[in-house]
Amino acid sequence: MDLKEDKTALMLAVEMKKHNVLEELLKKNIEKEMVDKEGKTALQLAIDLEDIKSQQLIIEYGADVSNELKESIIKGPHEELRLALAHNYIKKQNPPLIDYNTLFEEYKLNDASKKVILNRFNTAET
Repeated sequence: MDLKEDKTALMLAVEMKKHNVLEELLKKNIEKEMVDKEGKTALQLAIDLEDIKSQQLIIEYGADVSNELKESIIKGPHEELRLALAHNYIKKQNPPLIDYNTLFEEYKLNDASKKVILNRFNTAET
């Protein structure tokens, strides 16, 4: 869906770095893939602004992530983005049949992030 004139509320929250507002909008399952007149989504805008927290929230709440971006995140220095990416992946599985050890290895998660995932999804470590 294209938005040719104005930015969405999600995009404005990203631009203003209003992370609490951004999260509230995302909790309401607001459309994450709408584009502005430049063809950018809220996630792309957050990347352009180097706003890691906005990127984390948008990814965690289910934004579509290209393979190129996924690889960049996995190779990058931001554990919180890898954690958000893993969370996004798990939430999109239906039914959620996950090999957590493989997931942890693929997303290069540290021990703290592994615990977050296991606690969040009520899973015993295998």
